[in-house]
Amino acid sequence: MKLTQKEIKRLVKTGAAVDITTWSTEKIKELQNKNIEKVGLSFGVYGMNGGLFKDKNGNSYAITARAGNLFILA
Repeated sequence: MKLTQKEIKRLVKTGAAVDITTWSTEKIKELQNKNIEKVGLSFGVYGMNGGLFKDKNGNSYAITARAGNLFILA
């Protein structure tokens, strides 16, 4: 699913998703081991710039910038 970066930021602002943009690599890898799945990605001029992810419990996680965590999970 394609999303805009603005939509992803709105989900974080309303509390529908947890912002994991600045989480440590260790925490991201732990999350990755919990079978997280990609819901949607945002693309800009220079490629991916955001993403929305969901775990098996239904918790949503968002990356709102072009960060290393985005490339680990995507």
